[in-house]
Amino acid sequence: MPPSDFAKVNVQDAVEQLTTDEAILLTAGVGFWHTHGVPRLNIPAIKTSDGPNGAHARPHASSHDLMF
Repeated sequence: MPPSDFAKVNVQDAVEQLTTDEAILLTAGVGFWHTHGVPRLNIPAIKTSDGPNGAHARPHASSHDLMF
């Protein structure tokens, strides 16, 4: 499922299907700016942003590198 399709997922159903280990992974990140994904449930990893200037994208970023 493309990440854009995840907006249509029933979140309650997805949460109920998480294993304990998968749920724990969602509380921590990968590196500084990415979350873990759960491929088994088609839950994509997401890129987060933080800072005094708000959300932004790097120059020449591809669509998957944009931060919101």
